Amino acid sequence: MRIYYFLIFFSALHLLAYPAANAAASHYSDNGIGVILTNDKGTILYEKNIDRYFIPASTLKILTSLEAFHFLGENFHFHTDFYMDKQNNLKIKGWGDPFLTSEAIKSLCSDLGALLKQKNIKRIHSIIIDDTFFAYDINIPGAGNSSNPYDAPVGALCANFNTVFFTYDKSTNRFISAEPQTPLLPFVERQVKASGLKKGRIILSCRESRFYAPLLIKYFLKLQGIHFINNTSAVSECQTIGISFGNIQKNDKKILVWVSPYSLKEIIQKLLRYSSNFIANQIFLHIGAKKISPPATIKKGVHVLKDYAENTLEIKKIKIDEGSGLSRNNKITPRGMVKLLFDFMPYHDLMKRKSYIRRVKFQRLKNSAVTSAVTIEEFYKTGTLKNVRTRAGYFKLNNRLYPYVIMVNQKKNGYREIKKKLQKIAVEHSQFFYKRP
Repeated sequence: MRIYYFLIFFSALHLLAYPAANAAASHYSDNGIGVILTNDKGTILYEKNIDRYFIPASTLKILTSLEAFHFLGENFHFHTDFYMDKQNNLKIKGWGDPFLTSEAIKSLCSDLGALLKQKNIKRIHSIIIDDTFFAYDINIPGAGNSSNPYDAPVGALCANFNTVFFTYDKSTNRFISAEPQTPLLPFVERQVKASGLKKGRIILSCRESRFYAPLLIKYFLKLQGIHFINNTSAVSECQTIGISFGNIQKNDKKILVWVSPYSLKEIIQKLLRYSSNFIANQIFLHIGAKKISPPATIKKGVHVLKDYAENTLEIKKIKIDEGSGLSRNNKITPRGMVKLLFDFMPYHDLMKRKSYIRRVKFQRLKNSAVTSAVTIEEFYKTGTLKNVRTRAGYFKLNNRLYPYVIMVNQKKNGYREIKKKLQKIAVEHSQFFYKRP
């Protein structure tokens, strides 16, 4: 057995000493490929172009997540504030909650409705929205005008990620919500019909999204027995009777601070697993406004995130255009990205996870080999744009994390071959350094 372990060591040593001999996808040009694999102590086991700048795509969300934990804390909860003015208007102040879903709105309206009844308020004149914490009509660099959820607009008070999920009910010959907890509001139904689709998900425009959350709040408050004097819910050229926009005034009375049930840690987990550009940029913008001043803008968000990356994480000369990875102007080196992974280690289990068994051959002397079954857990974040494929995460072997980064910025890439090679290197390294009883 001692000879067997020596042969494993010899194989691993040969591998580490001559990484070029194990280069993945050698038949592809490597000008647009950056790769790095290290052990949990930072020793580089494989590298290629690690100081060259690449487009990270959605792996940039790892940086935005770290920034959020740094400035807000993992137990931070977003909140939404409710006021009443002397004219009996309900005023709502939004702070950029990225996870204000129909379930959350129904819950807050249950609390708000009970509170209003306690105060003997059963009729509200109208709803006034203060969404000035974000600048109006923020254009995210890299976002398009498609109906895909990754192009959804941002804002200080948004509902359901500014998207609408619908289907067509043949039994009633009408469109219905594809989510039982979400009503299909009249103005939303018009957008659904205009899409020409029978089912799917559409995104709301920036102007439409400003009305969506207050209309849902109005809907659920009605279910609580709260009535509105201005009760029209139709939208014509984005003018809604009963809903207007204005600032919170000193004389307005705060009646409720509704705290989201989702901690930042829970939100980040969903951000990473579903790769939500909307959630990433809501957080990115919120932090920019909080650290500098309202209203939130791309410029402020970039300033704070870049300063955090360069001066706290010590990742120099990083290029940041927004917080989700949509923009092709975001640039980082594989060395910088693996530095992020070391700082993100305490949160690695928030990432997507895969577990699989690999049968690995360990070369022995005299052209013989030993095959061993090895269980690998992988925690990872991927990114995709046109001619861009990236992946950053960890291989977990024998309770040790092996951070790795794959950044491919070219059409023919050999991405899968690179990943398999990195797995093999990590496995062989872990098998030698694993302390056996």
